[in-house]
Amino acid sequence: MMAPGKQTKKSLAMRRLWSHHFMPIYFQDRFMKENLSFIKGELLDIGCGDKPYEDLFRPFVKSHVGADSCDEADVKMDAHSIKFAAEAFDTVLATSVIEHCEEPAKVISEMRRVLKKGGHLVLTVPYIMFIHLEPRDFYRLTKYGLQYLLRDFDIVKMETIGGYWTSTGYLGLQYLARFFDKLKIRFLLGVFCVFLQPVFLFLDHLDRKSSEVMTQGYMAIARKR
Repeated sequence: MMAPGKQTKKSLAMRRLWSHHFMPIYFQDRFMKENLSFIKGELLDIGCGDKPYEDLFRPFVKSHVGADSCDEADVKMDAHSIKFAAEAFDTVLATSVIEHCEEPAKVISEMRRVLKKGGHLVLTVPYIMFIHLEPRDFYRLTKYGLQYLLRDFDIVKMETIGGYWTSTGYLGLQYLARFFDKLKIRFLLGVFCVFLQPVFLFLDHLDRKSSEVMTQGYMAIARKR
């Protein structure tokens, strides 16, 4: 099991400007930092991976239980059947999880079941995104689809993960990653990332309304009624 509070080299690398995964993670990290008031008590981190937010959340929670299908998780389980009693948690976190679940509505229902009344679900989902972790990549949700899945909650916040420029830029950099891999010159990708990603972020800042029709994904906080 991973030592508490530690991120893997891969997780850290994805948060560096030279990584082509930087932009969506940048928006997600900022969202988490801006909404720490909703992170409290007993926290269940579904699809936790290496628990990249453990250090950030530690001052605000009593416990941080990581649940995933991998052996390194605190609890190994399937999100369709969460191995905890009803109303066991104050906060449930699920970042980029439900697109990998065959029955997302069932997963949302399970998350709601284990949340205490008044507890918060913090959720992110991709929209403009390449196929990944295949073959376990099933869905993409618009904000309307996400609102429908969360219809039994009160949605406190919903924000986009960037807009037109970062969405198209992200796909372009993903293409370059595959292209450079074939040519065995992947080191060049970092150069493109360092120079282009600040430009994409700046253009998104100038054209904020573009996220209404094109975005890398959505981030939401929902309260259990």
